[in-house]
Amino acid sequence: MATKKVASRGPAPKRQAGSAKHRTTSERPDTAQVHGRVEVPSAPRSWQPLAKRWYEALAQSGHVRWFEPSDWAAAQLAGELMSRMLRGKQINGQLLAQLLRLLSALGTTESDRRRMRIEIERVTEPRLATVSSLEDQRSRVEAAHRDTS
Repeated sequence: MATKKVASRGPAPKRQAGSAKHRTTSERPDTAQVHGRVEVPSAPRSWQPLAKRWYEALAQSGHVRWFEPSDWAAAQLAGELMSRMLRGKQINGQLLAQLLRLLSALGTTESDRRRMRIEIERVTEPRLATVSSLEDQRSRVEAAHRDTS
């Protein structure tokens, strides 16, 4: 009689490639090799600006390298729900709770990614300031100062 694999509770385990410890045959996940690159769908123009910013930020996050088309479909659902909620005059508590669960499942925040055992180390290259970038910065500061005066 074949044994059935049952989903476990708690945080999702590490991906097989990132695991250094030995696993028995029954503990190894089933894997599938898929060729090609996953395209990130663009955010619809009809979305609220905040929902678009969230979606674009998600697309730039380091953990999306593991996203499959179904993950992007879930992200689009989250963006649509977020946009609809932001258009409304009142926030529906049940909709907000479901949206927050969906955002968590997508690993939107650092604490969500920690539960998934994903850590992102963003490496930034040191950049020398150019004269034009300093002038741009100065003009932005002066413009902001004029606006507050």
